[in-house]
Amino acid sequence: MTFLNPAALWAFLSLIPLIALYFFKVRPEKKSTTALFLWNQIFEEKKQNGLFKNMRDLISLLILILAFSAIILAMAQPSLNLDDSDQNLVIIIDNSASMGSLEEGKSRLEDAKEKAINMVKSLSSSQTALITSISNSLQIKVDATSNRRSLIKGIEAISQSQNPLNAQELQAIAKNKSIIANSRFIFISDTCFQGSDKIDQLELVKVGSPRENIGITAFDIRQMPGENNKLGIFFQVTSSFDQIQEIELHLPHQDPNQLVKIIPITVEPGLNEAKVMYLSDQGTGAWFLKHELSDALAIDNLAFAQLDPPSPVRIQLDLDQNQAFFKRCVDAFQSAGQSMKAVTQSPEISISSNGENTGINKIIFSPQGTSPYWQGEPRPLENTLPKVLLPEHPAIKFCPLDTLTFDGAQEISAPKNSVILVENEDKTPLLYKTTVEGTSAIVVNMDPAKAQLYFNIYFPVLVYSLSYDLSGRDDMKKSNHLTGDILELPIVQNLQGPSGELDSEQKLLKLNEVGFYQFTKAGKEEQFAVSLNNKFESSVFNKLSKSNAKAINSSFPIGDSLLIVALILIACEAMLYHRRKLG
Repeated sequence: MTFLNPAALWAFLSLIPLIALYFFKVRPEKKSTTALFLWNQIFEEKKQNGLFKNMRDLISLLILILAFSAIILAMAQPSLNLDDSDQNLVIIIDNSASMGSLEEGKSRLEDAKEKAINMVKSLSSSQTALITSISNSLQIKVDATSNRRSLIKGIEAISQSQNPLNAQELQAIAKNKSIIANSRFIFISDTCFQGSDKIDQLELVKVGSPRENIGITAFDIRQMPGENNKLGIFFQVTSSFDQIQEIELHLPHQDPNQLVKIIPITVEPGLNEAKVMYLSDQGTGAWFLKHELSDALAIDNLAFAQLDPPSPVRIQLDLDQNQAFFKRCVDAFQSAGQSMKAVTQSPEISISSNGENTGINKIIFSPQGTSPYWQGEPRPLENTLPKVLLPEHPAIKFCPLDTLTFDGAQEISAPKNSVILVENEDKTPLLYKTTVEGTSAIVVNMDPAKAQLYFNIYFPVLVYSLSYDLSGRDDMKKSNHLTGDILELPIVQNLQGPSGELDSEQKLLKLNEVGFYQFTKAGKEEQFAVSLNNKFESSVFNKLSKSNAKAINSSFPIGDSLLIVALILIACEAMLYHRRKLG
């Protein structure tokens, strides 16, 4: 037996004054009486009952000594440990999206919470538990404590999340278990997440059984290039049904009940092949994809997408020669997808051969003269052998620049803060991006005419890619985001989420809910969509994982028993005292 609070044993010293009180004799007060014979009978009775009285007082003393001893031992928190190792628990409860799957009218999260509460109830006063939940991130609900009421209250407060489970966070916990010493890590989950096979260092209590579910795992909508402005619809579903299912997908616009098209599909077990279909231009704004089949998980039956109207990059052409080639390139992109537009006022990008800093971001071809965007006096470069340094950079990743000759390049040096994308064999920069006094420029160190760039099939793609990168836009703007994503927000006002108003001052927004988010930016109302779209969460059952948690070896809870014994003894003494008073 061990005592978690041995200092309380000093309270046994309080028994000394208690015993002394029982042996303390109170001197009787003398009174005069006129008739002694009246007391003779009483004296005889007291003489006959003296032994019983002494025994009765001794029993009362013994009862109080036992009661006090029980209370003191309970204060010392005695423990008979059946297993001295790993006696404390760290309970991790999965509250990710798939834990909302229904099992006989009850969600898996509710089942997991019940299991956790049962674990807490089995703990003794010598054991502690730490309660956490995990979906996209780990949340500590109750710090390590032995207070069962606090632990159960923390478990009950765990709510259902719409995020997928972040396996990297879980793996980090498994690798750093030693931070919380002398503890067992118990993970309660349905294991429907990517990377579930890499958490064998945690003890798993698996919940859930095979359920029938069809979930939307991908949904995208884009305006296709061309004069007809057709819409391209991309979607994918997964099924946990054992048999092929024939279902209908509904495609509403602006409102979930404003149906545009019904899409009949055949759904096979497992992850189905992605499908693409086209629609005539039905307009921009909010789009929905849903099915109305009653299945195990509701959150993946509806997906959201936002199609914004085209907003072309405004291009100013400031070239000394061959301007017509660039004009045709910009016009082609304007007619095909309204992604670029030639303007003379309020441009975003200037395509120029002038190296002057005009306060407008520039793409500079054939650098000549002095400029803050390069160093040194340009002199013709005799031999060029280009080497692409950053082929995955957004400005050039769609252009095979190593096929260009870069004829007409000049011997210049890039400013120190520049990002060199292509350089010559002698380290002369051939294509780089730099910033001077807050204005950015991409310098293309070649003469387009000498390099026959205008006749290269990648010329329009190069102009398009450089322009979009320099404008700071994402040319592949997402039609929807995923729950759990973190979105970097510009300066916005009136930020509204699916459930209400959000803090518009935050720069990083964590997307915790599916639906549409609205905000005001520069006086213009905008919105974006968020969906679950996760094939692992929608699978709702992972047949490869099994429970491996050992039985919980809890200490024998004798502290509570001692308090109960003390109460019973005090009650017995109260009854004996009551009988003595009544004679």
